[in-house]
Amino acid sequence: ALAGYNLLTLTRMFMLWTAPGRVPVPNDKQVGIVAFAGSSAVVMPMCILLAMCGPPSPRRGQALRMYVCKIFGFMVVLFGMQVAMRFEIARWAYEEAQAADSGVPIEANITNNWNDEL
Repeated sequence: ALAGYNLLTLTRMFMLWTAPGRVPVPNDKQVGIVAFAGSSAVVMPMCILLAMCGPPSPRRGQALRMYVCKIFGFMVVLFGMQVAMRFEIARWAYEEAQAADSGVPIEANITNNWNDEL
């Protein structure tokens, strides 16, 4: 669920950042959006499949406790990564809100220069 929420938030943030009249977003945040969206897009279907079908069976001769520990550890790492992404996304949203509330006019990203001809 957290990966889906991260994808939704990233989509909203991308739409906000690419709106006409916006200041260009710094390159590190652009790369962050791509990395976070890619990670969430991989984790979400994997977790849905794990919830629907259950974990795969251990190989013959493999200790069950060790296998359960590996599966649980992998899921904890994925969850921790999604939580860290959530904090970073929240920080970006907070920075965006602070810039909007500061009252400083934002320099527009004008891509159409048709006014120069008049």
